[in-house]
Amino acid sequence: MVWAEWSKNSWYHGTIERDCDAGKHVLFDDGYAACIKTTSLALDRAPQAEEIRAGTRVLAPWPVSRLYPGEVVSVGGGRAEIAYDDGDAGSAPLGELRLVWAGSR
Repeated sequence: MVWAEWSKNSWYHGTIERDCDAGKHVLFDDGYAACIKTTSLALDRAPQAEEIRAGTRVLAPWPVSRLYPGEVVSVGGGRAEIAYDDGDAGSAPLGELRLVWAGSR
């Protein structure tokens, strides 16, 4: 189970089916499918606390109950401060983050 970037900053839930030329073939929950670069995938599992540090690329909750890409700025007290890709900032509990695939997982 993954979150995959269908279009710029629009991430949707799906399942990896197999490898493809550009990365991984994802079947989205809505029935659509696409070959997605691994750098545009996030495993749908809560990360371990030691996996989250400044500079980590994540999907983090956005107030309208979406996941939006960003980078961890700092971690403390079970939360991460996030610099979202659109320039906004926020914080989220570590258990609600999803790690953006670095290509080797």
